[in-house]
Amino acid sequence: MAPRRKSKVGRAEPRHSPEFFRTAVEAAPNAMIVVDAAGRITMVNAATERMFGYSRLELIGEEIELLLPEAIRAQHVGFRSEFMRNPSTRAMGAGRELLGRRKDGAELQVEIGLNPIQSPDGVLVLASIVDISERVKAAREKSELEERVRHSQKLESLGVLAGGIAHDFNNLLSVILGNAELALMHVPPGSPAAKHLDRIFSTARRAAELSRQMLAYSGRGRFEVKHVNISQLVREISELLNVSVSKKARVRMEFAPDLPETDADAAQINQVIMNLITNANESLEDKPGEIVLRTGLHRVDHAYLRECLADPDIQPGPFVYFEVQDTGCGMDEATKARIFEPFFTTKFAGRGLGLAAVQGIVRAHRGAMHVRSAPGTGTTMRVLFPATASLSAGQVRTAPNGGAWRVSGLALVADDEEFVRAVTRAQLESFGLQVIEAADGEEALRAFDEHGPSLALAVLDLTMPRLDGDQAASRMLSRRPDLPLIIASGYSAQEVSQRVRDYPHVVMLPKPASLSDLQAAVRRAINL
Repeated sequence: MAPRRKSKVGRAEPRHSPEFFRTAVEAAPNAMIVVDAAGRITMVNAATERMFGYSRLELIGEEIELLLPEAIRAQHVGFRSEFMRNPSTRAMGAGRELLGRRKDGAELQVEIGLNPIQSPDGVLVLASIVDISERVKAAREKSELEERVRHSQKLESLGVLAGGIAHDFNNLLSVILGNAELALMHVPPGSPAAKHLDRIFSTARRAAELSRQMLAYSGRGRFEVKHVNISQLVREISELLNVSVSKKARVRMEFAPDLPETDADAAQINQVIMNLITNANESLEDKPGEIVLRTGLHRVDHAYLRECLADPDIQPGPFVYFEVQDTGCGMDEATKARIFEPFFTTKFAGRGLGLAAVQGIVRAHRGAMHVRSAPGTGTTMRVLFPATASLSAGQVRTAPNGGAWRVSGLALVADDEEFVRAVTRAQLESFGLQVIEAADGEEALRAFDEHGPSLALAVLDLTMPRLDGDQAASRMLSRRPDLPLIIASGYSAQEVSQRVRDYPHVVMLPKPASLSDLQAAVRRAINL
């Protein structure tokens, strides 16, 4: 048998008839297009018609660039000419990914394999085309999800660090505030020492505010969750705009009627609103401009959530939102990517923990944030919260105010910080109580075993070595359900209440606590 003759492009000439070749091309599942040396289409199959929306009569004789977006057609002519000067087989996926263009103008991402064919009319190129748009979309979504998970883990790590620092900081502040107040009780009002003690007290209060922001960033701030109406909250806070917004700014309100409620801490949401309004005002750079406050209902899908700053496990559904829109200087992508980092600032961004604390509050509410901005076009920040389901168990009760009073009885104070125990003891003794101390949960239980029936009150720190306060509280209350009990913590009141949800009468005391805070908690616990 004589050997088969090789073509100039290094491929064997086909042994089958042209009719067989056309039948094979037509039956192929991929889009198949034959192009001549001039780049004109000479053959297509049915899969090509389905992929690009053209009939074969519309394609035959047209340049292959008809199936490419206009922006890359000229560049592709150069690539095609270079390929035809030295044609060779290119496996599917070995070359560059291309964009295709359908008849209706829609673009699709494609992968192409090329096979040169020697014909009596010269070299032809058989292109096999696969639409990989869905594959690319899935890969992009997977990459975005992985990035969101990494970002969420980073925030979680920073939040744990911030929360731990704030917890220790609150213990120190409890000692400073408590001792300053106790000292003030024994100093004449006109004494020079009173002035210095007042400064210590007020400075410690400012430090407590920084600690509160750190806890907000960590997502473990003090929350008192209730049903709230976002439109009502924004409407109420808008009354403060006269003192927080430039006189050159025009403020416009757009409140959606009949919004469903959301479960949230109104004070925390107010902090978020004011922070965003302050940022919007500063972005105007003391120039004339507009700030729009808007509320509404948004049925969020997965695609929208991918554009949001939110934990990756947040699910689609109905969300109520408020947004603050400004006509200020706007932000580029690099700035947008960093605005929620702690202490990141620009000439108009929030100071200190600002937007980082906002993010922590929103995450703690299982919410999301969406930011649109570009230089010179202003910024829109939308904050979304899940529409109301049901108010979680253990809703926090508000402590009543009370005047000077005294109470008698034996109180147990358990805290692993010696100075915190000492100042709490002194504060309780100033109310008339006798006090015994414990350095951890196990010691507290031993003290309860000895003095349980005669205890008038127990004050337990939430986090202690060997046994946490909530665990010690559960054991005490299982044996004496009527025991007046206070849990002290710098963390979320909602979190604490969940940990002692079987005992709803337990009173939560935020740290650092002033003398009046402790007095109010004691009065609530013993119903005086």
